Amino acid sequence: MKSKISCAPLFGVVLLASPVMAQDTAGTAPGVVGHVTVPVPKQPLEGTAIERTSVHAQGGRTITMQMIAPPVLPDAPAPDLAVSAAAAQAFHASRVEGPPRRTLGLTATIYDHQKTYLEWTFNGEKFAAWSNVDFNYLAQIGDVPTEQNVFMMMMFPVNANTAALATLAERRGKTYQPPTIPAFATDEPSFVIVSGDASNAAALAPIASLHQIYKTNSARLKADYQQHLADAAAQAAYDQAHPKQPTNTVVQFWKRDVPATPANVQQEGSR
Repeated sequence: MKSKISCAPLFGVVLLASPVMAQDTAGTAPGVVGHVTVPVPKQPLEGTAIERTSVHAQGGRTITMQMIAPPVLPDAPAPDLAVSAAAAQAFHASRVEGPPRRTLGLTATIYDHQKTYLEWTFNGEKFAAWSNVDFNYLAQIGDVPTEQNVFMMMMFPVNANTAALATLAERRGKTYQPPTIPAFATDEPSFVIVSGDASNAAALAPIASLHQIYKTNSARLKADYQQHLADAAAQAAYDQAHPKQPTNTVVQFWKRDVPATPANVQQEGSR
């Protein structure tokens, strides 16, 4: 007789039980070209006088530390004081005059890229909800505005492949029990509260805002997500084809003269 594995969406129990939970099987849409970042090794400065050198062996390579005479560097462009003042004023206004900023820690368990189980805490109370939105598309959202606050979201998405989990359970002589997902009254982006005070409008506001963001920007969010998958796949393929090799490194540094100020003089005198 096979025993059952309960798959209630509890982050600390099931999500870490198998690497299958972190597997993303959505794939990349055809025609999306991935981008690769190729590291460019830094070259030592030319035409500088080397004052002191030390060589260190580390992990099959050598690291050469060179103290050089201060190089002649181009002057930095003068800052536009008007633009800087305007930017500082706008930043100050957004922080002081704008809505209060809060942090939203959101755990999202996405089942088969169809439904998402959400967990978050508001003023010490824990909430949980099911959503009919694939929250992979919202993982890159930073600020979530509501009428009362602006939430800085930190989301921890985990993908659950129920077919893979069922196969894994079968191999272990057990039966996978998928979570019970409530019915949704509409196909529009929506969520159903399953834990916490459903009448707490302030606690539900950031979740409602996320669903509105998805409803309004779903095409762009999906395109951005597909591009993210393509970039990750392309980078992984490139890194596999070009494994990193130990290379000798030269690090150049110089002593920088700091103009004397009352603070510097006081600090120097206290040593």
